[in-house]
Amino acid sequence: MLPRVVIIILNWNGKDDTSECLESLNALTYSNYEIIVVDNGSTDGSQRYIKEKYPQVLLMETGQNLGFTGGNNRGITAALQKNADYVLLLNNDTVVDGQFLDELVFAGESRKDVGILNPKIYYYDEPRLLWYAGGNISLLQGLSRHFGFQEIDHGQYDTTREVNFITGCAFLIKREVIEKIGPLDDNFFCYSEDADWSLRAIKAGYKGLYVPSSRIWHKIGISANVKGTEFSMHMGTRNALYLEYKHASRMQFASFLLVFSVNWLLRNAVKSLLNHDYPAMRGMYTGVTAFWSMPNKQRYRVTRSEG
Repeated sequence: MLPRVVIIILNWNGKDDTSECLESLNALTYSNYEIIVVDNGSTDGSQRYIKEKYPQVLLMETGQNLGFTGGNNRGITAALQKNADYVLLLNNDTVVDGQFLDELVFAGESRKDVGILNPKIYYYDEPRLLWYAGGNISLLQGLSRHFGFQEIDHGQYDTTREVNFITGCAFLIKREVIEKIGPLDDNFFCYSEDADWSLRAIKAGYKGLYVPSSRIWHKIGISANVKGTEFSMHMGTRNALYLEYKHASRMQFASFLLVFSVNWLLRNAVKSLLNHDYPAMRGMYTGVTAFWSMPNKQRYRVTRSEG
């Protein structure tokens, strides 16, 4: 009997992308799966469209935008109630190879120490250009690195490897891991929640695995800069600090603050001044103050003895 996989797709005013993602999932060769679409308070008619076109899909409606964490956590709760052996968070702006889920689950089943897995991810508009071929988080620098980023795929990343960063674009996690470490941390809302979940799983004793035989394509612009708005600068700044606070040692946190002050705050402040982008500067400032004013931060700190 194949393990049961519940796929969770978060939708917010993106019915066309969600539809293309669901169409690609129709070609899956893996048989034991179910799809949950969590609608995060869309106003574009997504709910009715998905109900009518995809009656086989379970549609959950939150009625409001709960962010990446809140929306997916609703789906995670439902997936566990449906006796999922694996939960897959899948971005709605992706399309998948028909065998991608077979490859991920096979890799997960082949090693009991593996708890979280990712496929190889390409750019949608440049189908051989890599966006993600495994990832690494440096707590000393506060950076999440994608291996192979914007490289043409010539097979140079075709080896399955252990990684400590699993991107939320397509995050496969075993049920036992969720039961041990809990769902996404809703304090993040959006940005860095996948890095946090990765680190929590690894600190709980599980391995992260990049599986290159599993492939998907992601609709993200090659030169996209999502951190240019006041909201994204606010969340990016606040969550970078919060992630480090949760996971870094004192020495790592001190190193991070130095790098973060120069590479993030100073560099973006100069860029914003030159571009007269004062909302972005305001977002950085409010992000810093929002982190320091977060109540009860200490109880969220994670150690290797978690669980």
